[in-house]
Amino acid sequence: MLAATEIKHLGDLPCDIEALRTEAARDGFRFIDKLTIEWQSAANRFDAPGEALIGAFQNESLVAICGLNIDPYAGDSAVGRLRHLYVLKIARRQGIASAMVGHLLGVARISFACVRLFTDTRQAAMFYEAVGFSPTVSRKASHIAKIK
Repeated sequence: MLAATEIKHLGDLPCDIEALRTEAARDGFRFIDKLTIEWQSAANRFDAPGEALIGAFQNESLVAICGLNIDPYAGDSAVGRLRHLYVLKIARRQGIASAMVGHLLGVARISFACVRLFTDTRQAAMFYEAVGFSPTVSRKASHIAKIK
């Protein structure tokens, strides 16, 4: 039986972010390291207008995280950027990533005309295309979703 999942907006990094960071790093993904470093230094707290950081929780434990920023590479504050989506392996194949992306695209509609992201893995590209993103040719983005 699948555990109930609750998506929450985060005002601080949960203590159990370490489990995500460790698993992601073990698999060669360093973006959770970047998220925690930028959070601790206050370089990126997902607190500008239109931005959000969300976590998915099962049994009060963090199992996934994802953020939405103003895209720092676009040069246009109407462009959002989906960042740092990671779901623990034990929580995958439950629709959590799709729910988180859908939630953040809903948040993005208030402030952004489109949302971009970058991935360099085929598996992630296929996921993003399945949830409404289209491939794009850009030095700093692999996919885009027009939302307005």
